[in-house]
Amino acid sequence: MPSRTPNLNLYKVNGETDGNETFNVDVVLNDNWDKIDGAVKAIEDAVGEITVPDASLTQKGIVQLSSETNSTSEAMAATPKAVKAASDVAAAAQAKAEAAETPSGAQAKANTAEANAKLYIDTNFYKKDRVDSVNLVRNGSAIFGFQDWTISGGSWAYVQQDANIGGYFYPNQSITAGSHIFLESSDPIAVFANANYYLGCTFHTNEGLDTDLVRVEVINATNGIVLGSLYAANRQWWHRRTAAITIPADVVSVKLRLVVTGPITNAAKVVRGFGRITFSIGSADTYGTQGDMYSIFQSVANGKSSIATAISGKGIPTSPTDPFATMAANINLINTGKKWAKGQIRVEPTTGYGSVTGLNFTPSNIILVTPSWSGVQDSYVMIYSTDAPTNGGVFQLFRGINNGAGGSGQHPITVGSGYFNVSVTLGYGGTYNYFATE
Repeated sequence: MPSRTPNLNLYKVNGETDGNETFNVDVVLNDNWDKIDGAVKAIEDAVGEITVPDASLTQKGIVQLSSETNSTSEAMAATPKAVKAASDVAAAAQAKAEAAETPSGAQAKANTAEANAKLYIDTNFYKKDRVDSVNLVRNGSAIFGFQDWTISGGSWAYVQQDANIGGYFYPNQSITAGSHIFLESSDPIAVFANANYYLGCTFHTNEGLDTDLVRVEVINATNGIVLGSLYAANRQWWHRRTAAITIPADVVSVKLRLVVTGPITNAAKVVRGFGRITFSIGSADTYGTQGDMYSIFQSVANGKSSIATAISGKGIPTSPTDPFATMAANINLINTGKKWAKGQIRVEPTTGYGSVTGLNFTPSNIILVTPSWSGVQDSYVMIYSTDAPTNGGVFQLFRGINNGAGGSGQHPITVGSGYFNVSVTLGYGGTYNYFATE
């Protein structure tokens, strides 16, 4: 007998075991087809009764596809196109984020920028520690001529203002081989023993100079021993040179000395100048006007001293420390002698009157002279004086000369602050020359 399947109970023939058996084909096959048909019908009926819901976050179901990359729906599924678009956006954002500066990287760059800025400023501008490192050289650019400098050998000259550097000193002669000319700072500069100082100068050398002939020396102010030197470059336009100088333990003050050594023909052409000479404590070159300002102060102080001496010599005690306003007031107190004036006065012949005004004093002595009087006599004189009173009054003389015409006697002259009036006998008028004193 044929065997049966476990689910639909269909007949199943095994050729190896059932090969000799005889089957009723109609029964076997038809029975199998009927069972299959019935099973399929049952499945169709069951499937028709099934309802599949839309998918949600809480249940499975039908899902709609979408290519949107910015949708907020929770009931649709992304297509590969949408996934790729979102992936591209994410990749671009990642690349941008990786290119952006991290906090640590930004701080490192900020630190580097700060260090570079400080280095540039320290290299190209005055450092903070130079504020207290003032220039100790007075008149280091010849602004005040040779003030604060002494020519200790040879002939020197200066330029007080140059478009390139300002003022400078220069040798003004030819120098034979082995000879030197010197320009030395006048006053000693107090220094600290064992301290480091910075010497600087702006030089100008020209053609014909091939050896170290031009220099600035720092010398011991006590014995003139050279403590250090700063040499100019050969054959160079205005250029700045500096040198460090260490002060020995036994030195308390120094001077600077400009030196040019021969042989040099026409040194004024070859060695154009020494300018902006500086000497300061520390290790930094500095150029300031402190020394020049002190030169101005000293020049003014010296001038005030001379003025005070002159005023005191005129009987008005004055001190060099007095302010200028006091000195000016004291000058006005100096007795300069009696005030006086001279000129001409017109006395009208028809009235016999004339006057002079605008004097800055009250006249005490007056002399009037006319060179001729009506063509008759050579001169006519009138004198007025309170310094030689007659009988307790004012002395007046009204006199003609040569022929005595007009006689003599007292004729009135009246005076006041800044003026005097003349009254003469009618007919004696004319233009008089006068001389009047206080």
